[in-house]
Amino acid sequence: MAKYWFKFYGGDYLSDPKMLAFSAVERSCWLTLLCYASMADGNEGEIKHLTEERLMSVSGINHLDDEWEKTKGVLKKFSDNAMITLKNNTIVIKNWRKRQEMALTGYERVKRFREKHVNDNCDNVDDNIRVEKSRVEKSREERKEKRNPGGASGSAGVRPSKFSPLGAEIIKAFEAVDPKNKTYYANKTQRSACDFLVSEFGLEKVLEVIAVLPRTNPMPYFPKINSPYDLKEKWQKLMDAVKSKRTEAKEKLNFVL
Repeated sequence: MAKYWFKFYGGDYLSDPKMLAFSAVERSCWLTLLCYASMADGNEGEIKHLTEERLMSVSGINHLDDEWEKTKGVLKKFSDNAMITLKNNTIVIKNWRKRQEMALTGYERVKRFREKHVNDNCDNVDDNIRVEKSRVEKSREERKEKRNPGGASGSAGVRPSKFSPLGAEIIKAFEAVDPKNKTYYANKTQRSACDFLVSEFGLEKVLEVIAVLPRTNPMPYFPKINSPYDLKEKWQKLMDAVKSKRTEAKEKLNFVL
């Protein structure tokens, strides 16, 4: 799945004096610019060869309406407010990378880890993965030991878990969806669901999907998914809803064009 989603700070949008000074159609143009920036090839936050007329049209402004004339010059207005820079047919969203790198999601942490080690040799990468798995497993066993000192047989110690340590990464990511997931690290049903998800779709794909749940859960016709077990049971329903939404958005864009 291509990374066409991006972080959007609702509080800033609703309270920023710059935003409050813009008209509704100018705000629409700004949101459209952010969408284009999220799909930019090469340098993030840069939009090449997008004319102001094209921006206004995609933003839903009819060139036959009075708003068309009123909105002309919107790019210069954004530039004057230090929101973008205009250079050589390229629009650059200021501070795009900085804003997108705030509060990394679980998926982004994994991606950063892999990119950091991409130039290492295979042995070093394998060693890093083993160390990370060992750390997660050790942490889980320590929590279990605190809850049940000595294990079932007293001095026998804690028995090794039959679940993959990668499941802890999934539960950690779900804590941002529903805080109750903090109690699921030792839940057999939830851990079994984590193992199924990793086996079927891979850790990176699962973390990517979890990252968008806070946006899809409140949306009509999307399944409510608040735990690994929910995701396991409703994966296909979620994929169907995403596909339907994309088709609807594409049809609306074609209608505008």
